[in-house]
Amino acid sequence: SNHPVAMFSIFHRAPRASGVALVLALAAAQPAAVHAADRPIHNLAEKTSQAFAQLSGNSLFLLGAGLLVIAFSFKVAAVPFHMWAPDVYEGAPTTVTAFMSTGAKAAAFAAFVTVFIRTFDIAGTPISEIIAFIAAASMILGNVTAIAQSNLKRMLAYSSIAHAGYMLSGIAA
Repeated sequence: SNHPVAMFSIFHRAPRASGVALVLALAAAQPAAVHAADRPIHNLAEKTSQAFAQLSGNSLFLLGAGLLVIAFSFKVAAVPFHMWAPDVYEGAPTTVTAFMSTGAKAAAFAAFVTVFIRTFDIAGTPISEIIAFIAAASMILGNVTAIAQSNLKRMLAYSSIAHAGYMLSGIAA
């Protein structure tokens, strides 16, 4: 449909869907890894984790992981994908704002941790450096901009952006 919200929904899901498709296709294409007991691994998450060293040099895999970083950064309102948060926090009823600042963000961070720590183990990789840069930018911009706000909900939105940076620094470490 041509409705702006429907079009936004399509573009909002595109990076996550594309990133997941690229990463899973590349992980499934890797030769079967073998445990110490010489039995094949059929769990895709475990297979992806073990194949990460091989996949991290693949540009298509890095593109997929980058699309996942963009999608999750948008969900947690991290810089530079944060521009929606102050307007939505200000325009939404207080109860909806409270839910978005807690429930939705907690679920997005749970997904971020599951993908980038449990599945990929990104410590010391270029992906962790990108997430560290996004975290630092979120902390700085969120705190500096929150100080200048006169509207309480907008101030909370920028504070939430800064807090997203604090949580992302844990993921990047």
